[in-house]
Amino acid sequence: ETIAAVARGREYLQLCQDKLEEARRKIESVPVTQEPLPEQDAPHPASVAELREQAGGASRPPQGEIPF
Repeated sequence: ETIAAVARGREYLQLCQDKLEEARRKIESVPVTQEPLPEQDAPHPASVAELREQAGGASRPPQGEIPF
């Protein structure tokens, strides 16, 4: 029984190795495209307060927050 379990384990390992090799071949066959890098650095993300000002909601309390 133990020998049969080891044999099944080896078969499963071989199956996994075959699938891994097939996946590697597929990955290697995919053409690589490089996107051009942006000429400028990305802008700094806006703060929550800045976003609220832009949305015009500075006069009312934000939804879900308790005004003091």
